Amino acid sequence: MDQLIERGKFPQPVDRRAVAAEGCLELVIGGRRFRARPGDQVFIPKGAVHSLKNVHHATTRWLYGYD
Repeated sequence: MDQLIERGKFPQPVDRRAVAAEGCLELVIGGRRFRARPGDQVFIPKGAVHSLKNVHHATTRWLYGYD
């Protein structure tokens, strides 16, 4: 994802989990800000308004899991 692009600010109809695989990902979930680095897992509860942003100097990759 491009370093300057923020994605989201939307709720999802299911629980999800994001796992950082490379780089550094900034997430805002329900108004709380988190940084995820490789190996970190972040739980995003159903209905939570959230956004994602690459805050690494290069590409950031992450994996999603859905319930």
